[in-house]
Amino acid sequence: MPHGVGSTDDNGNTFASRVWLAWHALPRNEKGRPPRQVQLERDHGIGQGTFSRLFSGYIKAVEPATLAKMAQALATDPVWLVSGRGTPPTPTGIVPPMPGTLYVDRRTEVAEPYPNRGVAASIAQAGGVADAAIQSVLEESLELPEDPPALWWIDRMRVRELTLKSQARSVRFADSTPTPRSRVARAVGD
Repeated sequence: MPHGVGSTDDNGNTFASRVWLAWHALPRNEKGRPPRQVQLERDHGIGQGTFSRLFSGYIKAVEPATLAKMAQALATDPVWLVSGRGTPPTPTGIVPPMPGTLYVDRRTEVAEPYPNRGVAASIAQAGGVADAAIQSVLEESLELPEDPPALWWIDRMRVRELTLKSQARSVRFADSTPTPRSRVARAVGD
């Protein structure tokens, strides 16, 4: 590629999608999110906004010096980042679809029929929605006439999160609720 390095591999994965995967393979914070892109850029001398411009498609490649810094920031092999050859890093949590791309379920190799769902997953994760709720909505099989807007999907993910929390509370409550016999036994001093 002129003026930079980056390519599409034999599986159709782009340089940007490999950077996205490597970013999601970094250790997560207490909220389950990968490190902030801006912090990685600052810590490793990468130009401000490089990651977001790459993910948005504004740039398709980077200079070799930037590639080396990105590989170091992402704790991965620069050869894999550029070409896809070698072993990819293992994600440390869910990997939402990269914004603006079709989500392809790697288990079935079926393209996501609702691209806004992938965009919503990225936004919901950045907004602190629990990974389990996001993953649950991503794995749903729905038959809708058209792709609802991203906000519809985000609301669905938030509702799923509330449902999962409510179910967890119900289970904890059911486990801690004394039976009538034990209430009686406590009243009599047993």
